[in-house]
This record gives sequence, structure tokens and C-alpha cells, in this order.
Amino acid sequence: MVGKMNPLNRISKRKKEYFDNEANIAAFEALKDNFSGENEFHKFIDKLPEPLKVKFIMCGVFYNEAKLVHKKANIKLIMILSIIEEINSKEDFIDFKTWCDKQSKAINLNEYTSFKQLLEYLKSEYHKTHGSKQKTLTFFKDYLGTEDKNILVKYFKTEKYLYENENLKFKEIVDILYQMRNNFLHSARFIPIHEAGSIAGNIKKNGKEFFVSSDLNINEFERIFEHAFIRCFKEKQQPNM
Repeated sequence: MVGKMNPLNRISKRKKEYFDNEANIAAFEALKDNFSGENEFHKFIDKLPEPLKVKFIMCGVFYNEAKLVHKKANIKLIMILSIIEEINSKEDFIDFKTWCDKQSKAINLNEYTSFKQLLEYLKSEYHKTHGSKQKTLTFFKDYLGTEDKNILVKYFKTEKYLYENENLKFKEIVDILYQMRNNFLHSARFIPIHEAGSIAGNIKKNGKEFFVSSDLNINEFERIFEHAFIRCFKEKQQPNM
């Protein structure tokens, strides 16, 4: 009598079939403008270690949803920023309290002169791994090419500088994008993107809030993101594969 197939094996088989077929197709569809064709796409992902290959494909699937399903520019922007966080996640997310509990045995309290100093150290170390803002800044800083960084700097201006024709600094622009993400997720505020798709928002500097405008539309931002997305994974490829 032939034994019954383990249902967990059936699930694993379904997952593999989905990954090898639908997921690959969706990821290619989202990123096809960056490859000459499907063969080049598959050669690219085959050089990635298996865990990174899975992350590349699944982020590509999510990005395809952002491009094809969600037509609203503000939803697209939030989904792209979510992908950026996932790409730069080295560990599964845990909350600050749980993370602190795990560090308790490794911390020598005698090294700190006050509770405030200890707390600042813990917050700094936690945000290196689980801080969404740090992940966003690191991605833009490390993987955007010089030309794309210059495009961001060129197009973003604040009302303070409009008459002086000066631009925001690169880090300030990333801060704006991250603040838009926070406003959407935590304050139920829509990202102010014009009908034409151009990005706008507010920034606080020295305690004052300034309106920020940009001639960069969401489609151009997608193009910049895709360049950085590909570059990020290309740097992690294994050349002998």
C-alpha cells in the first residue's frame, strides 16, 4: 500500500511551482525595461545566492503589483518604499522591547554612566538593523548612481529656495520621501502627488515647516528605483555561478 503524501510536501511543491512560473513572470514583467529579454533576466537571477534570488523575485512580484494593479501614484510610492525596506532587511523585524530583551545578557551596565546613555546606545544599535528610515537612506545612498542622485537634487525645491533657485540636499530629499511614508502609514494622510504624478510634500527644518515641490513624476521615480534595485542585487551576485 502506497503511503499518503505528506501535505507539507504538497504545499512546498505548490510554492516551488508558483516561484518558478507565476512569480518569475511577474518579476520579469515589472523589471523588463532593464533587461534585453527573458534570457538576460534569468542569467541575472541565476547568479544570485538562493536566499537573495528568492528576495529579488518576491520583491519583483510586489513591485509588479505596484505598477500594474495600483494606479494611484501615492500608493505606488508607498509600495516602492516598502520594497526598499525589505531589500535592506538583514533580519526579520522584531519590536524594540523584544530586541532589548535579547541584548540583556551581552550588555555590561558598568560601561554606561546613566540610563539615558544606555538607552541612546540601544536605540542606535536597534535602528542599524531594524530602523526603516536608516534602511531607506542606506538604499538611496549606496545604490543610486550619480546621475540619478543628481536628478533628485535637480527637481526637488522648497518654497524657501524657490526665488533663490537653490536645491535641497540629497539626504533632505530622502527625508521628505520617508516622511511622506510615515504620514501615510501613521497619520492617515495622503501623499500630495499631483494629477500629473509629480511629487510634493512638507519638510521641517530648524523647527519650521516648508512646502516642497518637485517636477519629478512618479514614472521617473520608478525608473530611478529600478536602476537602484538592479544595482543592489548585481553587487551581491556570485560571479562563478
